Amino acid sequence: MLDITALGKAEGKSWVFKGVSLARPAERLCLVQLSDGGEDAVTMREFDLDTGKFVEGGFVLPRSKARVAWEGENTLLIANAWAPGELTVSGYPYIVKRLKRGQSLDQAVEVFRGDNADGGYVVSPRVLPDTQGQTLSLITRPLHTFGHQT
Repeated sequence: MLDITALGKAEGKSWVFKGVSLARPAERLCLVQLSDGGEDAVTMREFDLDTGKFVEGGFVLPRSKARVAWEGENTLLIANAWAPGELTVSGYPYIVKRLKRGQSLDQAVEVFRGDNADGGYVVSPRVLPDTQGQTLSLITRPLHTFGHQT
């Protein structure tokens, strides 16, 4: 569906596939996570599985250690470093914002803020569907390596 090696050659990058996040319920759109050379930070780009192409004008998150959850096909919850220095002492994001289709990253609205002293890994947004088509958005905040709040 997507030739990562060919894409890397065309873009002058050494892309390594790091994962994909599907938009529910249709699971037609996804965010492809690409790492330049295999580093931890990734670039995320919206991809349409029906057309086999990146979505023109779609969601794009520049290189970061962000975590993302779809709140439907037109909304993302994103844990990211939104400004320089907005990382925990472990080097991970602690702020989650909601981004709607068509908005620029600077228009995203903050929905959760941990603390830069939080330990462990990155704050992680999640969206859980039920059998009725409803969803529940959760945010997990790491307090230290072995403990968190949800």
